[in-house]
Amino acid sequence: MRHPLTSPTPARLRRAAARDLAVYASHPFAFAALAATSRLPQLRLGTTVIVHDRDQYTEALTGIPLDRLAAGTTGGQLAAVLGVEKGLMFTDADSRTARRTSAAHLSSRQVAAFAPVWHPLLQQAAASLAAGASLDVAGLARRLGGVTATAVLGVSADPDRLADLVLAAAAHTTRTELRPSWANRLLHREPVPPQALELAAMMRPTGPGWLADAAETGASSAEVAALGITIALATVATTAAALPRAVAWCADARLWGALPEHSDALTAELLRVTAPTGVLPRVTAADAELGGCPVEAGTRLVLVARSAARQGRPLPDPACPAPAAQAQLVFGVGAHACPGARLARAQMTEVLTALAPHQPRIVSARPAYRSALPSWQRLVVTARTSQRGADARSAWGEAAA
Repeated sequence: MRHPLTSPTPARLRRAAARDLAVYASHPFAFAALAATSRLPQLRLGTTVIVHDRDQYTEALTGIPLDRLAAGTTGGQLAAVLGVEKGLMFTDADSRTARRTSAAHLSSRQVAAFAPVWHPLLQQAAASLAAGASLDVAGLARRLGGVTATAVLGVSADPDRLADLVLAAAAHTTRTELRPSWANRLLHREPVPPQALELAAMMRPTGPGWLADAAETGASSAEVAALGITIALATVATTAAALPRAVAWCADARLWGALPEHSDALTAELLRVTAPTGVLPRVTAADAELGGCPVEAGTRLVLVARSAARQGRPLPDPACPAPAAQAQLVFGVGAHACPGARLARAQMTEVLTALAPHQPRIVSARPAYRSALPSWQRLVVTARTSQRGADARSAWGEAAA
């Protein structure tokens, strides 16, 4: 039975799903091809294997050695421009150390400690809606990503400049990873993101944080820079993609009623269906088998997280969420799971909770046509009831303080 507050109506879900499809304009041919093959568990195209099946997706991340520094991958591009031979978070040999480090810096206690960094931005956004003004959620998300990244890394870089550089570099690396290697050679595309050197200069720890601890282990400045850029890429790009899409779903499907009582379930469902990092490009490091089929070392794997996480449950329902193991697939699994999953969930929950009392509705939206991840360039919302929102904002602000 549908819960009147938490279960969206089919018509509203269809409306929200139709709008969300627009964000795939960033890479129309690539995502159209992935959508067309989504019913196939596995598809081999030359030296590339596209994986949609949930079990094979998990098998690829947990049972096959992966070369995270291979040419054309994010790790490989950073290693090339910065002159490093290992990436502190890239290789299987370093994965155990990386997991311990990320657990220390992205624990529940640390995530709670980061929250005051973004509270002022949320209070300002809620105040704008309460006053009857419009709010560009995409701009808010980019700023949130910037301030969060600087806090996690422990650097004093300008958050807005950092976010701009990261999003431009992420778009460059994604185009390189999704494009076949022969196409990169044919087009004479520079495999190294041109923003990498300026980003590397920002990765100098000025206070406590992940980079300061990495430097204390004896890592070189280039290795620290590569680590910092990797974390910044994941933090900013995912935040910029995930938060506006989640708000759009809530606005179109009228999911605001699920907050705050069912906030965790709503967040998990929205992350599952949006799958901000919808595709994980990887390269095999050794001969192996995947789904009973042989794959050679050097094979490019295109792991479609969106397909794996949505199988059997394509639309969100906070009253009856998907199992946690299925929702987790958007963050990877095993040793290759994203260490920032807890931070992403906490931040999305707080953003939605801060905006929910104002029942935002969308007044204009524009997809990001050249972004790394499917996202909105602009998503402008206004409050449905400004006075009600003002009262709720005051209550939320006192609780956050």
